[in-house]
Amino acid sequence: MPPITDNTAMHRFEMTQDGATAFITYLWHGTVLVLLHTEVPAIFRGKGIGRALVCGVLERLVEAQNVVDIRCAFIRHILHENPALATRLTRVRSS
Repeated sequence: MPPITDNTAMHRFEMTQDGATAFITYLWHGTVLVLLHTEVPAIFRGKGIGRALVCGVLERLVEAQNVVDIRCAFIRHILHENPALATRLTRVRSS
């Protein structure tokens, strides 16, 4: 899988492959990182790129001990499928 980068200028985590970019948009609300939306280009769908991006970003946030507010339904879905990861993540809510 390609590396995940934090594009702070655009407020998103990105994974680029073959000229296409999957990303998770975010914003900071004080010390809480709000994960807003995941976008996966059509050419990546069904290839696990979105799942890899979400899991990679969440692992990074666990390691950094960031508090997160998850607003993205896709990320909530991934967490529902990965309860071990969900319990390691510090969340303020999953709305």
